[in-house]
Amino acid sequence: MSLEDLKVIIKETPISSIIGHYLPTKKNGNYHTSLCPFHQDKNPSLTINDEKQMIMCYACDTGGDAITFVQKYKQLDFIESLKEISLLLNLDFNTFHKDKKYSPKLKNAKKLLEAANRIYNQIGYKSPPSHFENFLKERKLSKENREMFQIGFSQKSNTIKNYIETFKDEKTRNLLIDLALELGLIKRDKKNPKTFYDTFRERIMFPIWDQFGSIQGFTSRSINNFQKPKYLNSPASLVFDKKNLLYPLHLAKNKIRSNDYVIICEGNMDAIALHKNGFDNSVAIMGTAFGDQSLKLIKNITTNVYLCLDNDSAGKKAMKKINLQFLKLMIVPKFIDLSPYKDPDDLLSQLGPEAFRSRIDQSQAYIDHLTSIILKDNTSETSEGRLITLNKVFEVLAPLGTTLSALERLTICSSKIGLKSDPLQIEKSYKKFLTESIKKTPVLTQAPSIAPQIRPLKQQKKGPTQSKIKISRSERLLIKGIVQRPELLTHNDFSEILDLVVNTEVKRYISRLTNLIFEIEDKEYHSFVKALMMGGEFPLEIKEIAGVALYQLSLERIEDKFKSRLFSDIKIELGKDSLKNKKKLFIKSLKESSSEGESKAIMNELYKIEQNLQNLKSKKFQCQ
Repeated sequence: MSLEDLKVIIKETPISSIIGHYLPTKKNGNYHTSLCPFHQDKNPSLTINDEKQMIMCYACDTGGDAITFVQKYKQLDFIESLKEISLLLNLDFNTFHKDKKYSPKLKNAKKLLEAANRIYNQIGYKSPPSHFENFLKERKLSKENREMFQIGFSQKSNTIKNYIETFKDEKTRNLLIDLALELGLIKRDKKNPKTFYDTFRERIMFPIWDQFGSIQGFTSRSINNFQKPKYLNSPASLVFDKKNLLYPLHLAKNKIRSNDYVIICEGNMDAIALHKNGFDNSVAIMGTAFGDQSLKLIKNITTNVYLCLDNDSAGKKAMKKINLQFLKLMIVPKFIDLSPYKDPDDLLSQLGPEAFRSRIDQSQAYIDHLTSIILKDNTSETSEGRLITLNKVFEVLAPLGTTLSALERLTICSSKIGLKSDPLQIEKSYKKFLTESIKKTPVLTQAPSIAPQIRPLKQQKKGPTQSKIKISRSERLLIKGIVQRPELLTHNDFSEILDLVVNTEVKRYISRLTNLIFEIEDKEYHSFVKALMMGGEFPLEIKEIAGVALYQLSLERIEDKFKSRLFSDIKIELGKDSLKNKKKLFIKSLKESSSEGESKAIMNELYKIEQNLQNLKSKKFQCQ
């Protein structure tokens, strides 16, 4: 993964959740507000907009995205701000940022996986065997479903091995053989080590993607009863780590965010069945594993989780584990009861989507499901038996520590058990149980705060020293103008404006946008400006101004006469600033002059500058 991948994750994480780590925020309609930390703010004037993924303070004219906010608030450079956000999102920054160049081996691995996927798809489309077509019909998979999930087929013959052998260069061929062996696309013949054969043969092929849509490996399903195992995955490799892959997160993540909940199931076909029935905010774990990286990815998108794994012992065991992982983050997952059906695919095929929707509406917290099982299976008329049952409840509630969520459930359960003890005494016994617990899992005494108290800037811990640049009012006006109205860059007299710009960084930024306007389509312009704002190519001060301009952007077209007036205003303001700078230099020279003749010449220049300033002011007045 690269820094670009990290920026995608940051871009997909609601900006309010990132700002909330630094400032107390308040929901206000479709956006959040907070006291602005960049000026003496008494009334919340900082707007945090999740839809635009940007902030804006109209009081001090500050704007930008999450990265520019962290840069300014924590006084960090670009890379350090990315590292800071990685920590907030529980991501390992080192997996995105490495000093060494992008691994050629990794690049070749991804190319080979893409090539294999194309081959499997071509077989499935051009010459599909009857077994494959029957499978698609039985599962009621349409052409659109098949295309969306790129379901392919591997022949009995060695198609991948044959593909590699088409490379005439021996060095390249040997490199691809070694790579295909490592990726598990081919295997070495035990009887003849110099001979290879395809790993996946006569199998329905499902590509497995990461959250960015890059193929990491495959899951395959047998078509014959004698084939073992029924499901065969790619082995662990430099790209395939099944416990940290969720299928198909790259397709589901936007729906998860818009619906604000995720359904976690088990297996490719369950995920596909849910998607084709309208539950496209669903993802499947690979096997029964759920890695920390997967946990963090889900947490960054939503905190509303529905567990819907297979209704068997393995699925129930996996749900208990996943539930515990989420509880440690103070996320309480819900449980979709599939009984008496074995999995979501089975229930949907038998009852349809409305019945499944009803199961979602009736779902309860999985922790409550577990305690209800304990209460049902452990009925006792004796005090000793009831206390044993209570201790089992303690164990289930323990991950929630002494939070109100745990204590309220404890009160309800103790009442259902039939204990007549004082609630305070039961709470005391529960706390003692937590203290004496030999579990390694740390117990929380309160829910973690996501919005620590705001700290004045002077008290903040400063990061690496940043070289600040001074941008004049006229240059700010210019940056805003060309960010919002790219057509200004193609104005006949734009070169005159560029000559008036003093700041070299501003001039470099404008030159970059000028080159950009000739390389891309108009509709892509603002996306590229936002990409520049998220990058480290330009100073923070310029990115802030661009952020303000993008936040205030109106897509309405303006009449030519108003465009001309805007261009004229910018030109006049730049001209005024240029003359004022010259005036300062001449005044300094006047103080240092050593003769009457030199002083007189300087006074004449100052007079001309003053006349030109008055002319520009007069021209500005006439334009108005």
